[in-house]
Formats: sequence, C-alpha cells, structure tokens
Amino acid sequence: MVREATGAGVGLKVPKTVNGIKDERVTLPATYDSTETVISITWSKVVGGMGGERKMVYIYSPNLEYSHGPLLRRARLVGKASLEINETKLEDEGLYVITVVLNIVGQEEKYVRLNVMVRPTVLVGPEDPYIVRWDTSVSLTCTVVNAKPNITSLRWERNGVSLTSPSKKYGGGSAMLPTLNIHDVTKMDAGTYACVVEHVTDTVRAGLRLQILYPATIQNISKSATVDFSGSIKVKCFAEGNPEPEVTWSRAGTTSLPGIQLRENGANVLSLSNLQKNDSGEYTCTVTNGLGVAQSKSTRITVKGKKQDDEEASNCLSYYV
Repeated sequence: MVREATGAGVGLKVPKTVNGIKDERVTLPATYDSTETVISITWSKVVGGMGGERKMVYIYSPNLEYSHGPLLRRARLVGKASLEINETKLEDEGLYVITVVLNIVGQEEKYVRLNVMVRPTVLVGPEDPYIVRWDTSVSLTCTVVNAKPNITSLRWERNGVSLTSPSKKYGGGSAMLPTLNIHDVTKMDAGTYACVVEHVTDTVRAGLRLQILYPATIQNISKSATVDFSGSIKVKCFAEGNPEPEVTWSRAGTTSLPGIQLRENGANVLSLSNLQKNDSGEYTCTVTNGLGVAQSKSTRITVKGKKQDDEEASNCLSYYV
C-alpha cells in the first residue's frame, strides 16, 4: 500500500514577521526537523496577499541553485533553508512563502512577512556655520525625512549635552515642534548644536556650529609699574570679541609709541625697551571690532633713575664750584 506524503514530517519552522532595514542585509529564517534528502527549496514572493500570485525569487535543488526576478543576484540560501537578501530595497517588503520538498516525507510550506524599515535622514539649518549677532533670537531647524516607521523622539544637544526645553532660554526642539528657538543669544550660546532623532533602527543626529558675533571687550590690562631707566617692560592687554578685536595702543593721544606691538599667549602686548624718562605716562589699550562701541583701559608706566641722578650730580658740582 502506498501512502501519500503529507509534509507533516518536514517540521518546517519560520517566524511570522521579520524586520529588515533598507540598504542592509536581512535574513528570512527557515529550518526544518527532517533529515530526509532535499528535493527542492523554493522561496516566492506573494502578490496580493495570501493566496495571491506567487513570483519565484529563489530555488534550490541538489543540482540547481539560483536567485530570480526582483532578487536576482541579491539573494542566497543560508543554513538549512533561510533566505538572505542583500541591499534590501523598499519594494522587497511583502509576504513570502517557502516550499520545502523532501524525499519520502513530501512537502510543506509556510508564510513569512518582511517589513522593510527606513533609517531617517536628519537635516539641520539654516546653514553651517550659522553666524548671528548677540542679543538676538535665533531658530535652528530640524527636518526628518524618509523615516519608516515614524521616529519615537526628537531632542537637541549643545556640545553633546541635552537641552531642557521649553525653558526661559529655549523653546521647541521636540518631535511635535522640531525647530529649536534660542532667545537673546550671548557669546555663551556659541557651540555645536545637534538634532538627535530616536528611531527603531538607530539613533540619528545632524549638527551645525552656531557662532555669535559680539562686541570687543577688554578682560584685563597690566597693572601700573615702575621701570628703571633704560629698562624694558611688556604691557599686556587681554581682549576678546567676535570678530577678532582690533587693538590699538596710545599714549597722550598719539599712537606713535617707542615699542613694538605683538601677540603673545592670547594677549596683545606692547613691548617697550630702552625706556627714557620722557617715556613715562599712561598707556591706553583700545579695542573695537565694528560691534557696539570701542572700549579703552589704561595703565601707568613710570621710568625712574637717570634724569634724577644727573640732576643730583649737577647740584653737587655747583656746590663745589
């Protein structure tokens, strides 16, 4: 008596659903329990849902193995019966059916659905770097495109630290209101801002540099000092601003000074040497960068020695004459 094979002995196992990511590799897992010889393994994509038209995408038999149709040169069999798809495309999404035919025990088939997810693209603006004036309010835009499924959250960071919004300083910056508004910017608001998006596939971020233009100010200037006749001294003026401040040294209203001006360790330096008595006076550092008003600070340099010694010697000579 010949018994018809029912496939019950194949023991085919597949998941109901598999999630893949566009442009990456995905595997539709399939295995079976039977140790009987394989006659054929066929993977097909089902058009129109279960019971719809089947389009073969891969077939395996002991003497033949190839990918076909939309998966041509992008698919291969791995393990016992799993289908590996390379460079997954959005159109690869859908319902697949595997049919396993074994010697003696017959055939069995099962369905698995492939969902293709798309990693979001994040775009920030208006531009990089974004340069604005101090004491204004600015808006940094964040646009998320191509996400599948939708993103789960959106936030902003400054120099790698998450911002608290809404607050007195910030507004927006969420999945509902992606644009980050920064109120009354100061030089302290400069830095790298990043829009960070959480998605089931990955955490995706995009950033820009925010540069703040602010007036030139003098942070410090050398203290007043007394210098020996023919001696030397370096007078330092520490200034900051954006754009870089222009620094001018002057004495008694003139910029024609005996020393040389240079930059040294972040300071603007007036280097004075071979000082004479008439070099004594107030030396003024003035800074400006086209924003706000110029700022000035002064320090006094006093040269002692030679002239006083000459006068004393002259008096002594007069006394003995």
